[in-house]
Amino acid sequence: MLDAQANPAEALLLNGLLCQACAFAGFAGDALKAISAALDMIDRDRRGDAAVVLGLTVGQMVGFDVPHWIKCLQVRSLIMLGRFSDADDRLARLFQVDPAEAELLHQGIPHYYAVELAWFRNDTLAATRHANQVARIATQAAIPYWMVLASFCQGLAASTVGDFSEADGFFQQALDASRRGKAGLEFEARILAFQTDNLMRAGNLERASELVTETIGVARRKADRTAECHASLVGVAVARTRGGAQYADEARGLLSRAEALINETGAKAYEPIMLRVRAEREEISLASSRRP
Repeated sequence: MLDAQANPAEALLLNGLLCQACAFAGFAGDALKAISAALDMIDRDRRGDAAVVLGLTVGQMVGFDVPHWIKCLQVRSLIMLGRFSDADDRLARLFQVDPAEAELLHQGIPHYYAVELAWFRNDTLAATRHANQVARIATQAAIPYWMVLASFCQGLAASTVGDFSEADGFFQQALDASRRGKAGLEFEARILAFQTDNLMRAGNLERASELVTETIGVARRKADRTAECHASLVGVAVARTRGGAQYADEARGLLSRAEALINETGAKAYEPIMLRVRAEREEISLASSRRP
């Protein structure tokens, strides 16, 4: 309904909100399309400070620099699409922004995305470095939302390093703070998925199995498809270690669901994990068939 030519600032904001909505729903490709449209507006029209309601700019109405926020959102879509090199390039540009020209909280967004990217790459140094930056900014901001994100990032970093016990504590801290303070609840399923993955890698299969069920339930209730995909892949890994026909059927169903979610969302960041658990499952099945 909006005339984007006559209202470029509002159109920019709405495309950013559309990107965020698509990202939380797990549609990485659609999120990137919204961001691409917004970035075209930024390049084509520099009137981001055009007066709107009662003489206020969109930035004044929402309280932050909309174009900078748009550029931050682009990074996570690229990560979920498995375009890690492109994400590196965008992050490098964001880290070059003068802190004086970006709000404190927006300085933290690229570091948060960099932690997730480091987890997918198993880059322990990058995960720790950027998680510490998020913690620093969260302490300065003293906002519950950012304290949740800081604990989440510390959990990701500890899990990447291999300190699974410490990681579990941070993930639980993030969940407790989020649920208690009603802050960052849009991350609930995602935090649960990474916590479940961490427990599986720590060898705590019983608790991991319980959390798989909880995570998938929360993810479906929130329509967080990437979190459901992640939890389903962890479920496959847990089920295959238990053996037996019951767990084999469970693993097959979860793997099929994860594959469908990757195809639906475009979240190719999870594809290597899917290929690995599929190969491990087939290897176990082949070994079982050879037993006398």
